[in-house]
Amino acid sequence: MYRIPSIAKMKKAVTFTKNFSKRTALFNDIL
Repeated sequence: MYRIPSIAKMKKAVTFTKNFSKRTALFNDIL
């Protein structure tokens, strides 16, 4: 029961990191 929430948190962290990297790339392209 403890692994399932942790995996979900990891997936959320991964998607957040991907979105953040995409935003940074777009921001760098604008600059």
